[in-house]
Amino acid sequence: MDYISEKDYYETRFASLISNIDCEVLNELYQPLIGHKSVAIFFSLFYEKMKALEIDTFDHAHLFDKMQISAGEFFTARRALEAVGLIRTFFKEESGIRYYIYVLYAPKSPRDFFDDVLFKGLLIKYVGEKEAKRLAMSYKVDFTTKGFDDITSSFVETFNPDFDNPAFRKDLKVDVKGRKSGRVDTSFDFDAFFDALDKNGQIKRDIFAKNDLKELERLAALFSLDELTMADIVVDAYDPDNKNQRINFQRVSDRAKEEVKFPFFHRKSKAENSKVTSDSELASKIKLMDAMAPGEYLRIKQNNTAPSRADLDIVDDLSKNLGFSHGVINALVDYVLAKNNNILSRRYTEKIASSLARENVTTAIDTMNYLIKINTAWKTNKPQIAKTKAANDKIKEEEVSDEELENILASIEAKKD
Repeated sequence: MDYISEKDYYETRFASLISNIDCEVLNELYQPLIGHKSVAIFFSLFYEKMKALEIDTFDHAHLFDKMQISAGEFFTARRALEAVGLIRTFFKEESGIRYYIYVLYAPKSPRDFFDDVLFKGLLIKYVGEKEAKRLAMSYKVDFTTKGFDDITSSFVETFNPDFDNPAFRKDLKVDVKGRKSGRVDTSFDFDAFFDALDKNGQIKRDIFAKNDLKELERLAALFSLDELTMADIVVDAYDPDNKNQRINFQRVSDRAKEEVKFPFFHRKSKAENSKVTSDSELASKIKLMDAMAPGEYLRIKQNNTAPSRADLDIVDDLSKNLGFSHGVINALVDYVLAKNNNILSRRYTEKIASSLARENVTTAIDTMNYLIKINTAWKTNKPQIAKTKAANDKIKEEEVSDEELENILASIEAKKD
């Protein structure tokens, strides 16, 4: 639903136990990501439900008045809560009455939050690396047992349970709340993907492992393909007789790269926020790098012609093997093409990519800052330029050799140390 009325009814339910430490995590770690209005809505719904007696259904006017926010502000803030898995929203309209159920989930634990590349990356983007590290340190486990023997009693030693006792076989048949964090959705709509699979190939979702779904999502984002296209590709790569691996992922990857040849079909934009806010020409280029899928960016760099299979293999490896974001891949590709006579050399690209991986860059602007260091070092330390006469009498510079590039990268890392 894309709008909400004051007259619409709602109730709140808990999908998880929510503790005091969860409230702290919401305030300290989630608030920089989703904003104070979203956090305030979560707490308002939470405490309202905690204190509810018999009546726990309200109209939205009650909530808007209490929080002094508009319907539009509530809708935007609620979507942010949904995006990070703190709320799931259910809707029903019957006999002209519109009814919502808001299901609240516990936030991730501090460890899970900082282990999640999406959440950690967003926190660093919004508050900076120094503040993100300070927040992480505040949840650091701070104890040591070195030099001590562990003499802790075990459960069995203390209680000596008799598992033959009928009590251990009783089922109370009650769905008790535990600790449950909501699933975070990316822009890839798995429901639409599975619907298309079921319709076009009678392939059920239970054949996919978690890692299978992650790989499909990665390829869709890398080559800017929508869910229906990915479903068609998977149907083509499906082998029901292969019990070990029914989906041929090499075939999926090959077909995804083939789809890049058709720029006006099956395209899905997956823009990422950029840290750059300037409107300069360079800033616009950096924003484009952060926002565009590498397959599409390659097409633009070569006058809207389809990228070669070899070039697409390179960007696929940068994503799969090094985990680079779209912005990092696009900035690296842009630099290599500029320095290497519009040739995306694998050896040249991989040498610089290894250094970028050690730098832990995450965005196009971070990548460009590092590449500027390389370019500066090359200009400062380059050998005598070999000059040749071209047909049009223009002077050409000799390309950077592998050995020279290795020396430049080594000198930069030595200075860093």
